[in-house]
Amino acid sequence: MKSSRVKAPLLVVCGLSFLAGCVPTPVAMTPRTAEDLHSAETDFVSDAESELRQRMINVLQLGLEQRQLSSTENAAWQIMHGVACYGMQLSISTPDRGDVGAV
Repeated sequence: MKSSRVKAPLLVVCGLSFLAGCVPTPVAMTPRTAEDLHSAETDFVSDAESELRQRMINVLQLGLEQRQLSSTENAAWQIMHGVACYGMQLSISTPDRGDVGAV
């Protein structure tokens, strides 16, 4: 008996919420190009943020190009952090197969 008294108001509230709904107004979507995204990004980014972004890109590129990870010298967690950062681009040096993709 008690559970039916609790369920009835709950069902009424859920039903009214469903009927009222939160239907969003449809928005016309237009395809975006790379140029659109770049211009939208640069509209909202300050010069200091843009400079910091470029510095970070340079550091990541330097790490990918000049730091060679090795299966014999680096721990698994170091290689996994490299994979998390660089993904399919990361290669590691192995004693028997040479340079191979880390993934």
